[in-house]
Amino acid sequence: MHYNKLRFVLAIVTIAHLGCQNTKEKTFIVAAPPSVLSIEALLTSNSPMFSIKNESLVRVFYSTNQFLPAWSDKDRILPLADSLIQFINHAHYYALEPEDYHQKEIHKLILGTDSLALLDIFLTDSFFSLWHHLQHGKSNPFQSDADSARDNASTIIALKRALIHSSVTRDLKLLEPSQEEYHFLKQALARLLNQNKVTNTDSMLTICANMERWRWEQKHLPDRYLLVNIPAFKLKVVENEETVLESKVIVGKPETPTPFISSEIDCFTIYPYWHIPRKIAVNEILPAIQKDTSYINRNNLDVLDRKGNLLNPKTITWKKFTTDNFPVILRQREGPDNSLGIIKFQFDNPYAVYLHDTNAKRLFNQNNRALSHGCVRVEKAFNLALYLVQEDSIYCTPDDLRQYMEIKRRMEIDLTNPIPVFIRYFTAEANADSLFFYEDIYKMDEQFIEGL
Repeated sequence: MHYNKLRFVLAIVTIAHLGCQNTKEKTFIVAAPPSVLSIEALLTSNSPMFSIKNESLVRVFYSTNQFLPAWSDKDRILPLADSLIQFINHAHYYALEPEDYHQKEIHKLILGTDSLALLDIFLTDSFFSLWHHLQHGKSNPFQSDADSARDNASTIIALKRALIHSSVTRDLKLLEPSQEEYHFLKQALARLLNQNKVTNTDSMLTICANMERWRWEQKHLPDRYLLVNIPAFKLKVVENEETVLESKVIVGKPETPTPFISSEIDCFTIYPYWHIPRKIAVNEILPAIQKDTSYINRNNLDVLDRKGNLLNPKTITWKKFTTDNFPVILRQREGPDNSLGIIKFQFDNPYAVYLHDTNAKRLFNQNNRALSHGCVRVEKAFNLALYLVQEDSIYCTPDDLRQYMEIKRRMEIDLTNPIPVFIRYFTAEANADSLFFYEDIYKMDEQFIEGL
């Protein structure tokens, strides 16, 4: 194998070990002014000061490139460098901060040609940061260390490709989310920036926060999926980027927030039981029973032991039970008065959260619908169930479902075509004509924006 190729392969392997290390800014101290040092000397000397954010990537990139400059040639800045600098100067239009990509340092250095080595390093470091931020976001909570390590190898390859093909700006733009919701927000941000160059208005910051959230998503969402937007109190089913069903929803209260979930609905139950979570049982229902045991019959409750056997509630001394001593399980029987309503949609998740109908339809008329213990109540639950079986000829057709609903018997229905479900938190949305802002019901934006 050619020596340079071997060095490159070894370097990429090295990245897998470096990828999980701390990516905070690293300060290099060099003995001579950077204006008279080469790239190699700047990166390898032990002893004024400069900081880069992607130390391991920068070192590996230049070591595999024989420490040759990437952005200049014979003391002349290449057009590619101008393209990247312009991209950095306009980072606000991508909901990013130019200062995060050495804008001030680069501006000072391009005034002279005696600091090209340091300028080269800053531009390379900026490219790596932009590549990661545009593709995954600045603070992605869903990206693992293993994902970061793989990305580091891809980033170096991406820079080499962009330099060869003179496609830096194009390649960076291709990293953005493909979802039209992101691009509508980006267009709205551009309109606001062009009207007012002040970049820290509340509207702009909220748009930026939600563009960042879209960067956390998969590069391409499935052709068909269900999305719950918590602050909008809204559910929608999307097919090929078209909304085919939309419904109001009720979500978790601020003290019992609905979590972010990515899963798949593979079945639903009609006329379900409600196995009451222990926390609700001991904190809310036990005091009501201790006050009046007729609460049990009035609310159609079964009392079970821990093996699932039915108990006679009249034989239980409820006064002895406490939050720490509650050796029974409460279950609400199926029927229209059940708190889950008549349909429950199930999907795997570690929070015991699901989508369901409700017996309190009046609550959908409220503007603020953060009212549940964490599950998502769906106004058009029956419409959603019909949609999920519309092309099913094996387990349950739409006509079958209507008949089952008339029988009013508890039944679990498997889906031949499960649907991905995403529960998310977007406080701003846009379409081709309008921009919408929603109340930050869980107070997540303020801290989030500060982090950005």
